[in-house]
Amino acid sequence: MNHSHQLRALLSRGELLSSREIARRTGISQSTVSRALSGMPDAILIGAGRSARFGLVRQIGTHGTSWPVYRVAESGVVEKLGTLRALAGDFWLMEFIGDDPLYSLGLNNGISEGWPWFLDELRPQGFMGRAFAQTHHRQLGAPADLNRWGSDQFLLASYIFGDDLPGNLMVGEHPIRVPESIYESDWPELAQESVMGRPPGSSAGGERPKFSVGLELVKFARKDDQKGRWADLLVAESTAGEILKEHGIPSAASRIVEVDDLVFLAVRRFDRKPSGGRVGVHSLAAIDGALYGEGSGSWADMADKLYLDGLISPSDQDRIRQVWDFGKAIRNTDMHFGNLGFHPIGGSGFKVAPIYDMVPMAYAPNAAGIPEFEPVTASFNVIQAETMAGQFWKRLTMDSRLSESFRSIAELHLRDMSV
Repeated sequence: MNHSHQLRALLSRGELLSSREIARRTGISQSTVSRALSGMPDAILIGAGRSARFGLVRQIGTHGTSWPVYRVAESGVVEKLGTLRALAGDFWLMEFIGDDPLYSLGLNNGISEGWPWFLDELRPQGFMGRAFAQTHHRQLGAPADLNRWGSDQFLLASYIFGDDLPGNLMVGEHPIRVPESIYESDWPELAQESVMGRPPGSSAGGERPKFSVGLELVKFARKDDQKGRWADLLVAESTAGEILKEHGIPSAASRIVEVDDLVFLAVRRFDRKPSGGRVGVHSLAAIDGALYGEGSGSWADMADKLYLDGLISPSDQDRIRQVWDFGKAIRNTDMHFGNLGFHPIGGSGFKVAPIYDMVPMAYAPNAAGIPEFEPVTASFNVIQAETMAGQFWKRLTMDSRLSESFRSIAELHLRDMSV
C-alpha cells in the first residue's frame, strides 16, 4: 500500500516531525513510515538520532525549492556559504558548506522558523523598501503593501533583485560591481524620482526619503519643508557623527550638500569597499530575533546580554552603552534595534559597526506640529556622554545652516545642562 499521499498531507501542514510522531498520528507503523518517506523525493530528513525530524520541501513560484547563498569578501572574492531550502510551514533549512557557528546561532539543525536572521538585511525595508514593493510586486506575485510580505516574498526579492543589497550575503548569483557615482547637480532629479516612488539604488532601511548613488546613501529635505526642520535634522545627524568620531567612536562618514532649495545628507556605506568588496552587517533587530526575542528596549541592556554570551568584546559593550546615553542626551527617541549594526568577525562573534541615524528625533515634525524645546530627563550611566551632548548642542548653536528656531532649541539645551 502506498502511504506517500497520507504522509505528504500530514507534513504539508507545516510541522517537522519524527518518524515516531508521524507513526502515532497516522496509525502507520514506524518502519513503514520510514520506508515510505525514503521513497518520497520531496521529503527531507533533518538532523540525526533522537533529534531527527522530517519535513516537506516546498516550491516557491517557478523558482525552485533551493537556492545557493554566497558571501562576498572585502577583497571582492565570492565564496559559497551553503544552500537555502524552503520547507512547508515557513521553515527554512540552511545547509552550510563548512562549520559556521555564528550564522548557526538560533537555528536548530540548520532550521529557521521564518526568514533566517542572517539574511534579514536583504529584506526590502523602510521608505526604499515600500517603493520597491510598489514597483516590483506584480513581477514577484506579491502584495503591493510591503507590510503584507512574508518569507517567500523576501526570498524572491533577494534572489531576483539581489545584486546590491545591504551587507555581504547574496541569495543566488549576482554580478559584483561598484555602483557609479552621480554628479551632485543631478541629485535634485533623483530626489524627485524618490518622492514619486522610484528611488534608485539599494533597498536600505529607514523611513525618510532617500536614494543611493555610488557608495553613498543620500537623505534629503527641502529647506522650507516643515519650516526647515527636516533639513535641520540632517545637519544635526551629520554633527552627531562628527562628535562621535572625535570621541573615538566609529560613525558612518557623512557630508552635507546643498543644491538649489534642497539639503542632502550623503552617508558613506560602510558595507562596501571602493574595489567592489563587501562587508557583512547585521542589525541588532536581526540578532535579537535569533537569540533573545526582546523586540525593543535599551541598546545598553542588549549590549550586556551580548557581552555575557561572549558575542561582543568588553570595549564594544562600553561603546554601545556610551552611544546609548549620548543618544538619550541629544533627544534621539528613535534608537530602535534596527538602528544599531554589527559586523560579523571571526566566525563566532560581532563587532559594533559605525553608528548611523543618530538624530534628535524628538524634534521631528509630527501630526501635532513641529516640536519645540523639551528638557532631557534621562539619567546617564556614562558621564562622558553628557559632555559629548554639550559639545553637540554648542556646535549647533553656531551653525548658520540651521533655522533660527532649531538654534534656539540648542541654546536651551546648553542652558539646561549648565543649571
